[in-house]
Amino acid sequence: MGQRPNRASVNHVSSIGLRRAGDAAAVIAASRMRRTPVANFRSVSELVIAVFMVSILAGAASEHLRGDRHP
Repeated sequence: MGQRPNRASVNHVSSIGLRRAGDAAAVIAASRMRRTPVANFRSVSELVIAVFMVSILAGAASEHLRGDRHP
């Protein structure tokens, strides 16, 4: 597995989020980030993997649909 997020850096980022929070949703998000940094890191990494997989599949599908019509 990869590295776990550093607690100090997570606290720093969440404190910046709390200072810049403009509404209640931003305050809740920053507080959750401070309480459960590993879960947030996992969610972001899963999102990155999903976007990567979709881009690979989209490229393969467009190549397949294009067929033998190479320029």
